[in-house]
Amino acid sequence: MKDGIRVVIIGGVACGPKAASRLKRLVPNADVTMIERDCLVSYGACGLPHYVGDVFPDVVVLYSKERK
Repeated sequence: MKDGIRVVIIGGVACGPKAASRLKRLVPNADVTMIERDCLVSYGACGLPHYVGDVFPDVVVLYSKERK
């Protein structure tokens, strides 16, 4: 990558992917790496109270994509 920047974003859920996509829009040639310790990069955290309150029978409905 010529004259580009390299950025490591630590953490997923909402802020990590948001920061990565914003950076790529502002600096298209940036080399962006995102590190997340969990197996899910993103989930609907705002839905957690509904899961805890038994509105959703399975936490999988909060996942942004199916696990592979």
